[in-house]
Amino acid sequence: MDFLLKIYTWLSDGLNFILPIALVGVGLFFFFVTRAVQFRFFRIGLKNLLSGQANKTLDSTNISPLQAFMTGLASRVGIGNIAGVASAITAGGAGAIFWMWFAALLGMASAFAESSLAQLYKTRNSEGQFVGGPAFYIAQGLKLPIVGVIFSICLAFTYGFAFNSIQANQIANTLEANFHINTTTTAIIVTALTAFVIFGSLKAVSRASSSIVMVMSVFYILIGLAVLVVNYDRIIPAFESIFEGAFNLQAGFGGLFGTAVAYGIKRGLFSNEAGMGSAPNIAATASTKHPAEQGLVQMIGVCFDTFIICTLSALIILTTGIYTNTHYDNAALTSQSVITSLGDWASIAMSVIIFLFAFSSIIGNFAYSLSGLKYFTQSKFVRIVFTLAVCGIVYVGSVSSPESVWNAADFAMAIMTLLNLVAIVLLWKQVKLLVDDYKRQLNKKEQDEKYEVLFNSDLYPVLRDKLYHQSIWSRKLDETADDGIHKKTGYKIFGANDTENHR
Repeated sequence: MDFLLKIYTWLSDGLNFILPIALVGVGLFFFFVTRAVQFRFFRIGLKNLLSGQANKTLDSTNISPLQAFMTGLASRVGIGNIAGVASAITAGGAGAIFWMWFAALLGMASAFAESSLAQLYKTRNSEGQFVGGPAFYIAQGLKLPIVGVIFSICLAFTYGFAFNSIQANQIANTLEANFHINTTTTAIIVTALTAFVIFGSLKAVSRASSSIVMVMSVFYILIGLAVLVVNYDRIIPAFESIFEGAFNLQAGFGGLFGTAVAYGIKRGLFSNEAGMGSAPNIAATASTKHPAEQGLVQMIGVCFDTFIICTLSALIILTTGIYTNTHYDNAALTSQSVITSLGDWASIAMSVIIFLFAFSSIIGNFAYSLSGLKYFTQSKFVRIVFTLAVCGIVYVGSVSSPESVWNAADFAMAIMTLLNLVAIVLLWKQVKLLVDDYKRQLNKKEQDEKYEVLFNSDLYPVLRDKLYHQSIWSRKLDETADDGIHKKTGYKIFGANDTENHR
């Protein structure tokens, strides 16, 4: 056991060193490949969301880009914004928040790349629903189906076990800190509730959880703003401490390998999931006219998660100031910061918010893990065993120390993320192809308002033999009915030689 522990520690330390560098490096790489897509197309993506364009779906079977955005946001906004930010500040000081921002800004390009690729390589299942994600673009785009299976296993383990142990742990620690409830008691209750849900109607509860998360997000924002009103005179000093802490010697030599950098980037990744390879599984389910459109939608989700929700959590903690002389950590620290500013009544409000955030994340994480499990096996027996194991890990996570569950999650998250980052870098030409195609068609739309932006895979021979049955993006005439309507997509086909309109 000592030998295995040394091997685990060696691997964990190595991955913790590599991951922040890889995230920043890949983010910079796609910043240049896409020519700063997060700046060039941000206004367009936001306009599509606000104008209702993203709420249009091409068929009744699949969800719209906006619905995929909301589902992805429900997954992102949660305990990571509350506990992850607190953990980053506790370990790396206020300067960790700067590096969280920095990583998110670059990560927006990575999020665009992975979600656009998920759209490009998606396919339909037997029920006519779109499915896709890193396992699909690894298997098809890179012709490495075995690696696709490995990624899906990592997805199932990371979300089913590692991340769910964190969610359960934060519920137990918060209730213990606020109401002195024994963690074992909480573990039994949370495990029972989890089993009841995931062995029941998971789909219905997942939809309800998404709605709950959005309501709780608004409630949390209002509470956070109330804290800032009370501590308004400490807001500017809080920002000053963030920038000072990011570059001083205590944050690490040059801020490159320091604790602030490492924890800021890792906890930011846990919250916004940019480059991790999880959000693409949701992005692929959207019915959209161009893969880049969904890439923009998910990119904006990263921005909202980090620059609004995470920043709010950071200001709650920094303006209160109790993090410098308290034993609280993670979600309990954020909760106590709110209670210190607003009074004891806030303990109930924060406990409810944290419980609902964390529990809905447990359900959402289980859905993610099932998508990974189903990629390589359809066995009902395996699913039952896996579900029981998830319930067991919820109990174990509730009674474990915060440090142990975070370390396990960091390890699992690093493996999964590195696999995905390598894949999207190797597929960079397809990402550039999508960006250039989208930009070219946007230019045409500016000249002709009636022009409809549609992606046509037949225009790019490089994609042949890579997409599933030419995917849903093929416009081949032999796949259309007599009236010229494409059988798979319902798009109008104008003719094989109609390259001017690129439809």
